[in-house]
Amino acid sequence: MHRFFFDIIDGNSVLIDDVGTEFNGLAEARAEVIAFLPNLLRDKREISTPSTLTVLLRDSVGIQRYRASISVEASIVS
Repeated sequence: MHRFFFDIIDGNSVLIDDVGTEFNGLAEARAEVIAFLPNLLRDKREISTPSTLTVLLRDSVGIQRYRASISVEASIVS
């Protein structure tokens, strides 16, 4: 098992994952990032538009192995 860390960037805010999660390998960790992004956006209480959330995937020695982002732009239509 390999430990990976999901750091989250939301605009000017950065949340560093200091616990990590174990996966069988990089491919499994990347798949989890892709599955996690829509949930992260859905759980966001307020969305300034446009809004981009990014997850940086680091390995156990701190090397960034993957980066994925999801963006939303919304407006009220009258």
